[in-house]
Amino acid sequence: MVQERREGVHVMRSPRTRAGIPLAAALAGTSLAALFAFTAGTSAAAPPGPASRVTPGAAGSNVYYTAANGSVWTTDANPSASHAITALGGRLVSAPAPISAQGDGSAQIVFGQGTDNQLWSTEFTGSGWPAWKSLGGVLTSKPGAVDVDSTTYSVLVRGTDGAVWERDHGGSVWGPWHSLGGQVLAGTGPAAAYTSAYKQTWVAVIGTDHAIWYRNLSSNIPQNGWASLGGRTDSSPGLTAPTASSLAAFARGTNNAGFYSEIIGGAQAWHSIGGRLTTGLAASTDTAGATWVFGLGTDNQLYGIAGAFPGFRAWTR
Repeated sequence: MVQERREGVHVMRSPRTRAGIPLAAALAGTSLAALFAFTAGTSAAAPPGPASRVTPGAAGSNVYYTAANGSVWTTDANPSASHAITALGGRLVSAPAPISAQGDGSAQIVFGQGTDNQLWSTEFTGSGWPAWKSLGGVLTSKPGAVDVDSTTYSVLVRGTDGAVWERDHGGSVWGPWHSLGGQVLAGTGPAAAYTSAYKQTWVAVIGTDHAIWYRNLSSNIPQNGWASLGGRTDSSPGLTAPTASSLAAFARGTNNAGFYSEIIGGAQAWHSIGGRLTTGLAASTDTAGATWVFGLGTDNQLYGIAGAFPGFRAWTR
């Protein structure tokens, strides 16, 4: 195995192989009775700030964060937006995972890990955010979520066995939980994205070796095992499709700066996007083609960087 350093990220490279992260055999995802009722709150005059070291979520230019009291809040980071901060209620112990199920650049469904460690969600109705509801499972991390269209989407979590578990929604019903294997670093959770040109769903995680691992979940390719992207981090990754035919992973490096590596569309090498971050990264691409990356800074405030990938403007609070 060769070890090298690229722009502050400790990269561990081994010969490219389709051998995945070791699989766990224990069953995860068993539904439990709900312990808490989740209700949407109303916007306060002075919204609370983000909970310390909790990774935000992103959908288009919209950034979502969990406050110290577990409530979820969102604002549109686009410079042309009003930047009003909206309350979604809830009581999460993890980062929120939003999706743009309507394809209009604004998130319509948000998922998160509840205080009972089940998966909870709320869906925008057009006039507000209703009470949160449980989707079961036993989570040990923040979830990741990805949408294909308005009725087809998936949620991915770290189960009690350390493996990745998935639950899919199609039409109007949810399917059962099923394991994707792998071993995810404790304290981190999956990220997911969809490449529309190839009609493929992807997931990225941090392995127990602290490297970034990824997997194609689609059935239309022969390779469906885990592969390493290298790098080194201890926080949750971000994953987005900057274009219909490209895919990029984002991570906080060992020097606390942000880094990206292209999985599809370019060389698999890590490049710095700067910043001084204390959390993992959330990444998304809006309908105008701009890629957005969010994280918390050393002052525990939200910071974002955006641009036409791979070009980015400076980090902005």
